[in-house]
Amino acid sequence: MQLNYQPIKLSFLLLASLMLIACSSDDDSASPTGENNDQSSYILNIENKGEFSNTFITDTEGSSWNNMAAVYVNSDGIEGLSISLSDEDKNLYLTGFIKMNNGKAMPLTDYDSEENNPENSSALAITFTGFTGEGYISRSGTVTVKNLKTYFATEEGGLASLDLILDGIFDNSATEINESIKITGTLKFRIGAGAYLPQ
Repeated sequence: MQLNYQPIKLSFLLLASLMLIACSSDDDSASPTGENNDQSSYILNIENKGEFSNTFITDTEGSSWNNMAAVYVNSDGIEGLSISLSDEDKNLYLTGFIKMNNGKAMPLTDYDSEENNPENSSALAITFTGFTGEGYISRSGTVTVKNLKTYFATEEGGLASLDLILDGIFDNSATEINESIKITGTLKFRIGAGAYLPQ
């Protein structure tokens, strides 16, 4: 199986660049307050692996290895969400880019299929046992975005608070055999006073 990791690499770059913009901002009025100064959390049911869940406090300084972050991008004809989940305690890491069209998330698709257009598709990658462990990349399914809000906004986008509902099929990226698993769950990304902003 020949996998295309370009969308995943793009998501890392977008996430890093926009978070650096947020860190360097001198506009204190752009800081999130009130209901969004909350806790990020996730709960994922992974076929044959069980349930994974955790909660991250976002109003205190967080570890770069235990956090959740999302960036909204709307630039050069590309609208979407770059997301990242890093849970060292559970050895679970997820990253990807949710392509959007007029505010609606595009489905997860098989990037190896000539019938699918990556520009109109979302892509996620996940590992369960650390960066050198079992890795899977999305093949099909749906992602639903709810309660989207942006902060530290620039012309290119901004940090995002949202609820993401996932229902997808993922292929093992370490083997040519089509080993697929189903992953469902909800990820709640929230913005606090510093947990998402690396120093």
